[in-house]
Amino acid sequence: MYKDLPQLRADAFFFQFQIGEDSTRVGSGKLDGNGIPLDFFTDLDVRIGFTYCFDWDTYIEDACLGEMQQTASPAVEGLPYLNKDQEMYSLDLAKAEEHLKAAWGGQVWEKGFKFTLLYNTGNLERKTSCEILQANLAQINPKFQITVLASEWSLILDEMFTGNCAMWQIGWQADYPDPHNFFHPFMHSEGAYSGIQGYNNPQVDALIEQGVKEIDPDARKDIYYELQQIYHDDAPGIMLGQLLGRRYFQDWVKGYIFNPIDPADISHVYNLSKGY
Repeated sequence: MYKDLPQLRADAFFFQFQIGEDSTRVGSGKLDGNGIPLDFFTDLDVRIGFTYCFDWDTYIEDACLGEMQQTASPAVEGLPYLNKDQEMYSLDLAKAEEHLKAAWGGQVWEKGFKFTLLYNTGNLERKTSCEILQANLAQINPKFQITVLASEWSLILDEMFTGNCAMWQIGWQADYPDPHNFFHPFMHSEGAYSGIQGYNNPQVDALIEQGVKEIDPDARKDIYYELQQIYHDDAPGIMLGQLLGRRYFQDWVKGYIFNPIDPADISHVYNLSKGY
């Protein structure tokens, strides 16, 4: 058995920067203790405060059985230009409290909030991630109330694409083995996920468009390192982690080397079986 093999997949929470007017998940729709305003997550202190409330150790060990590793940004192991020294967030309720006290000019801390967080029925990992946020936010301020609700995946997707979820979580599997295929969907204003959430940073767009065209590896590295730092500083979402996989072989198969670009290992395992 070969284990802890990094898959080209990243999972994350996404903050909705402009929640749809038809949303039924935001309570009163105001910052009055009974809901959240539709632009609640445009406040950086809200986003950072929420991020400091997430407990990756519990999530990875209890929900993912240790078969996931935390990621700091959309950069994943197995592709070029991952900055392994990039600062990561960790559970820190004191820092969460500091930021949430500053959010919306102090109104968030004073008035509290209510909204509903959805997960797809039967998905224990996503249920656990929602409950981690729910419990830790309530711990630092009982006025912070999140309702965790199971729902059909089709309904969640519909609300996600129409902007009616206050927050949502989803994973991304590589279409092709290049960091652009993660940074564009996670950070570009027209990205598959970031476009839906309404994240729009012109500097980020310019860097992503420059990075995909750059042919000098050192210059590309600088671009993607900068994007990783921006993801940390802007906190447009909460990166949950990169899935780790396993492979099983008969004991006479020797010399296996995992290739994340070929997740099925079809050609490589065939060659091994023939003794090539």
